[in-house]
Amino acid sequence: MKLLTRIWLAAGITAYAAAICGAAEQGPYIGYVYPAGGRQGTVFKVKARGQRLRNISDIYFSGKGVSASVTGYVGAGGLLNAVQQEELRRRINKLLAKRSPGQNKPVPDAEKPPEAALPDLPELRNLEQMTPAQLRKVYDKFLNFGKRPKPPIAEEVTLEVTIDPNAALGDREVRFRTPAGLTNPVVFQVGQIAEVCEPDKDEEPPAAPSVLQAPVVLNGQIMPGGVDRFTLNLKKNERLFIAAQARKLIPYLADAVPGWFQAVMAVYDSNGKELAFADDCGFDPDPAIIFQPPQDGEYTIAIRDAIYRGREDFVYRIAVAGEELIRPIFPSGTRGGVRICTPSAEWQPRLRYWDNLPEYNETEPNNTGKTAQHIALPHIANGCISSPEDKDVFRFSGRAGDVVAAEVYARRAGSPLDSLLRLIDTKGRVIAWNDDHKDLESGLLTHHADSRLSARLPADGDYFIQISDATRHGGEEFFYSLRIGAPKPDFALCLTPASLNVTAGGATVATVYAARKDGWDGDIELTLKDAPEGFVLGGACI
Repeated sequence: MKLLTRIWLAAGITAYAAAICGAAEQGPYIGYVYPAGGRQGTVFKVKARGQRLRNISDIYFSGKGVSASVTGYVGAGGLLNAVQQEELRRRINKLLAKRSPGQNKPVPDAEKPPEAALPDLPELRNLEQMTPAQLRKVYDKFLNFGKRPKPPIAEEVTLEVTIDPNAALGDREVRFRTPAGLTNPVVFQVGQIAEVCEPDKDEEPPAAPSVLQAPVVLNGQIMPGGVDRFTLNLKKNERLFIAAQARKLIPYLADAVPGWFQAVMAVYDSNGKELAFADDCGFDPDPAIIFQPPQDGEYTIAIRDAIYRGREDFVYRIAVAGEELIRPIFPSGTRGGVRICTPSAEWQPRLRYWDNLPEYNETEPNNTGKTAQHIALPHIANGCISSPEDKDVFRFSGRAGDVVAAEVYARRAGSPLDSLLRLIDTKGRVIAWNDDHKDLESGLLTHHADSRLSARLPADGDYFIQISDATRHGGEEFFYSLRIGAPKPDFALCLTPASLNVTAGGATVATVYAARKDGWDGDIELTLKDAPEGFVLGGACI
């Protein structure tokens, strides 16, 4: 049984590209967008960095109500051409030597620098009035190539983003289209809370930091050795949720060690005393803090990388809000298995192939075979392992030879439950059991704690499905949804890379992974849907 196949996609040859053949060139790439979201009903600037982003023709957001246009582009070489760079170097060198003779090491000068006009940029105005420290800051930004962004994020695009007042809340994906093809998708969020961005690190810091008010979303980027701080005026005993998002925005950084931004966060009072700290939230690596100010006053939220790394793509968002406004961000009411608010009324943990099955909520007591809840198959049971010793038991009738499948959906929905599932007959014999079942569709989940089992019933009669926590924990947040019934053979597909770009007359290769479910063992035929005329798909069978 194959779990993957490699396919090739060829584009029809046109008159102007008849000589082109072979694989397409590497496509465009987005490393990050900043800020990685915005508020309904606003228009604001967003900076995106990546590779091969010149001449963007279209910007695609998933869903409706968000649009953007390009307002600026800076290539990998920076804002200045070679002649302008040498002219700026000469002027800074001259000013440093004049202002602080013998105290500052001059910036290396060219042997014969050409005379050139500098572009009208805010950072280059009034060079003659700048201090030596300010001049060296200008030098670092425009001339110090060692401090330029790494190649994967060397190009910069400025966007103007518009979010409609009624745009749906939640996560979106954004991609760019360029002459080189379509970029990878990156996360962009739509919220309903006021947003602020940290002061520009290239500008002089304000004499006194701004004092903000909750609710608010704080946006920033962590640079090497940096600690970002925000001061808020909070009220005594106001229950606030302070939730950072970093890995949620950019799960992996291919050329960073380790390969992600591991945010840590703390809250300080006006005297600098640490009142709260978090480096995660349950099994979610992004930190969150539930905080109640001990008194009215100013408090500081600080965020940094766990080992003080940083660069432009260490992007974060911190939501500071009460329960009503934090719930749309975490509709399940949990984060990493930690209860942070009550769930949204419309939220239910579901897998897509569980639709249209009857549902029941468990009723206690149902801890033993004698008190088991009777159900008819197929069936979805929604319940909770409410205490460390709690076991929920469901009773059903079956016939010899029937195949019964049972699957738990909990950890994938944000529950801390580490489920243990057992199929038991009326004599207490365990026919099948499962602790962890790996879901190939949940690639970012580090612990596949949801259970799944499938077994053929040996005889006519009654049977029990028992669910418990494998680590003997429990609580109101240990919710689950349990499907019991005949197997529903199905599959899911994953394509890598996420974007395919192919030149006219050329071809490209991709890999399609198949996640087979509930015993699906047939061939999977792949086709192109709504493809332009002239495209051909080869090797399309798994």
